[in-house]
Amino acid sequence: MSKKIVVIGETGYGKTTLLAAIKNIFKGEFTDPKDIENIDSRYDVKLSYGGEEYEFFDFSKAEDYAENIDGTEICAVLVIDSCEGPCSSTREQIEICIEKGIVNFVIFMNKWDLIDDDYLMKVCEGETREVFDEEGIFSDDVPAVWGSAKKALSDPNSNWGYFITKLVEKVLSEF
Repeated sequence: MSKKIVVIGETGYGKTTLLAAIKNIFKGEFTDPKDIENIDSRYDVKLSYGGEEYEFFDFSKAEDYAENIDGTEICAVLVIDSCEGPCSSTREQIEICIEKGIVNFVIFMNKWDLIDDDYLMKVCEGETREVFDEEGIFSDDVPAVWGSAKKALSDPNSNWGYFITKLVEKVLSEF
């Protein structure tokens, strides 16, 4: 049985692009939502790593998270657009995960390639960590990886691909 990892974040922040990059880098199997019965907005990537099977998935519709996360997920990857920071649905999706029993998180600070100022990036990450603290998750325990899913997707062998590898290895080694 696959270990499941839910990918959460605002629409447009790069969740599906992240899954596509993971698929390319790890030679995973991508499942289009139209291939999954009764769920038209779920994207899956299945991969083997270290002798284990893993399934990363996200939903394009926010309401599908509450209905389809079942608490068997080993963690949630929160994708944050580094240009935007956390938004109103960020807190809601973290709350849903906690309610379902998911307490392990990793932050993926996406679109790092669009930020020229490391200070602004750290501010954005700090705002994201504040949301975790407010929800009762000690943010210092939540690892963060910076990267660009779009850049990694277009060039998986680049440094951008390395950051996706780092993210996946962080998820799989921590949980």
